[in-house]
Amino acid sequence: MALMYLGLRRFIADEDGQDLMEYVFLCCFIALVGIVVWQNIVTAIGADYTLYNTQVQGLWASPDP
Repeated sequence: MALMYLGLRRFIADEDGQDLMEYVFLCCFIALVGIVVWQNIVTAIGADYTLYNTQVQGLWASPDP
């Protein structure tokens, strides 16, 4: 039991992988922000294209028979 307690204490006190975890969290944050921004860009481009297409279709005049 003492060996397990000592190992757990050493694991908690060890800071060797701390910088790696900080970079992992930073990359995850950047990825999540990128996904949200990408979804908003796709929605905005889709709305603009729909508006443009509607306006162009309204300009079309049918030919005389």
